[in-house]
Amino acid sequence: MTRTNTTVAGETYQVYGDFIKRGTMATRMSTGETKQISHSGYINNDLTVRKAIAAAFDLPTYRTKPTKAMQEATAERDLTLQNIAEIILHIETLETRYSDSLDFHEVSAWGLKEALQAAYQAGQGAAKANA
Repeated sequence: MTRTNTTVAGETYQVYGDFIKRGTMATRMSTGETKQISHSGYINNDLTVRKAIAAAFDLPTYRTKPTKAMQEATAERDLTLQNIAEIILHIETLETRYSDSLDFHEVSAWGLKEALQAAYQAGQGAAKANA
């Protein structure tokens, strides 16, 4: 079983053939999520593989680099999450600082609930803006 890596929309995917399922599988390396991208045989052409990955994982593009709109949406999302962390959870940054005392925080249950509600509302607002 040969495994190859490809990049779609800025994320790395591992692609391999599965003899049992008689198709091609793809695993998103950042999350470990695996989906079957071909149900009736094996695909090897990189462009075809990237298009199948984009369809299976509901990605907006099959291109290797994220589009400018995707980069802007990611930056906006990250800023929203940072603001929620600072205002509600009193966490100064969400960046990894490789120190337990800086990277781990005690958070109350009600503070976490408020932060999750704020994130949910922000997602709803973004969905309405994009509709």
